[in-house]
Amino acid sequence: MSSTRLPPVSPKDLSPAQKSLYDKIQRIIGDRFSTVVSHTAEGALLGPWNPLIHHSTIGKALIPLTQTLLARPGHLSRPVREVAILAVAAHYRAAYEIYAHTLLATPLLGIDTVAATLNGRVLPKLDSDASCALKVTRSLLAGGPLPDPLWDRAVKEFGVEGAQELVFLVGYYCLVSVGLNGFGVQVPSTRSAKL
Repeated sequence: MSSTRLPPVSPKDLSPAQKSLYDKIQRIIGDRFSTVVSHTAEGALLGPWNPLIHHSTIGKALIPLTQTLLARPGHLSRPVREVAILAVAAHYRAAYEIYAHTLLATPLLGIDTVAATLNGRVLPKLDSDASCALKVTRSLLAGGPLPDPLWDRAVKEFGVEGAQELVFLVGYYCLVSVGLNGFGVQVPSTRSAKL
């Protein structure tokens, strides 16, 4: 099911500005999100991508940030990134984000860690770096300044640039989750979608 607030736009109905953005989004999706339903059967974008098509001016502005935060190699490992993203998605109860990142995180973290992260728990066997990322993320989501001991631990685990990247990653996925919720984006039906 996708949002009726912003119905998916068929590729044949895209304006020139939307088509340019669509092509950039296609390159971002690539193989990175191959297990996630991100298009309708007709090729219209789903998930966080569809709102960007509807408001191509904002979409065009967000694409460079998206590309930067998804770039490899970053300072954070994929498991660390996924723990933080799942914590944000769970905090906002962003259905599509939970769906997509459960699929992406499970092979990296295991189903028990994914379930614990989504349910607000911490598994004792969580690696030190993932545990740090989870604590930093949850602290940021609670509001107020990040306590110095958590910042210091993040710097120790990831370096200064890695700690900065974690904070920006959390902020970015807050934006994504709020957008998904605001536009009523739900988990796609596999009957009307393609991988």
